[in-house]
Amino acid sequence: MGHRALRTALIERCGVPPEQIRGELDPPDARFMAQAVAEEAQNADSVLLVHFVGHGLLDVDGELYLAARATDRLTPGLAAHQALSFAALRQALTSSRAASIVLLLDCCFSGRPVLGHGASVPAFSTEPTPGLYFVGSAEQLALASSDSERTAFTGALIDVLEEGDPRGPHPMTLDSVYDAVFRVMRERQLPLPRRQAEGLVGNLVLAPNPAVATPEGAPETPAPPTPGRSPYPGLNPYAPDDARLFHGRERMVARLLAALREETEPSDPGEPPAPPHGLWILVGPPDPARRPCSTPVSCTGCGMARLPVRPAGPCC
Repeated sequence: MGHRALRTALIERCGVPPEQIRGELDPPDARFMAQAVAEEAQNADSVLLVHFVGHGLLDVDGELYLAARATDRLTPGLAAHQALSFAALRQALTSSRAASIVLLLDCCFSGRPVLGHGASVPAFSTEPTPGLYFVGSAEQLALASSDSERTAFTGALIDVLEEGDPRGPHPMTLDSVYDAVFRVMRERQLPLPRRQAEGLVGNLVLAPNPAVATPEGAPETPAPPTPGRSPYPGLNPYAPDDARLFHGRERMVARLLAALREETEPSDPGEPPAPPHGLWILVGPPDPARRPCSTPVSCTGCGMARLPVRPAGPCC
């Protein structure tokens, strides 16, 4: 079946963990569909992909509805209970925390809704959503061959993911996959999809491109990590034990030390050192039972050194 082939492509070609894919075959009603989308939209925090294959219907006002198993027609005043409205789908997606949202609708009339303001058909949002990518398979009737288990659009998408695109980049992004699917649909004389995007989500890497040779010398599989501790602490600060890994601030540190020396060393050799004030620097594990001493840099026993400093000019 087409849904199994798509699931396989997402796992094997796009590297999506199987446990992060939720498939609902023949959802019974609109409430079930809305709840499934809303749950996954709330759980997603990086990338959210929603792919619908089925029947699309228009109400008397021209708004798109996605049919459930129990949907046979839209009755004025009852449409929201008979099928999932595009407005409800939009609301669920735009409330997600996901940084990148991808919506693929493979149904009739799915190319009609538009992103942005001024749409005659209810559309995505009045507020910008970071990284929204919307593809509708056809503005009129979407096609599915009677001798194929796949619809035209989803079949072309699976073909591109599995076979790649000799004219596309390596790896393939959302934009390059869409361009390849568009060409396939045009060559097959099928209804053309419509893409709309906000933000830079079109640059999202989707899958490797098997139709493009791997550059010479580039490893086909990622090399295993180098043994030992990573030199990049991420959001953690550098500690004293990380001194050998800390580079790039030599000039700033030299100017800071020069300013400290100028402040602490008296101009007259007979004068006492300036009283400590100003800057606290951690030079070792602090001991909560001991108070920091007032001896400049030379003291490390208490874990803190109080260094006098005065404002200096730019450090770099």
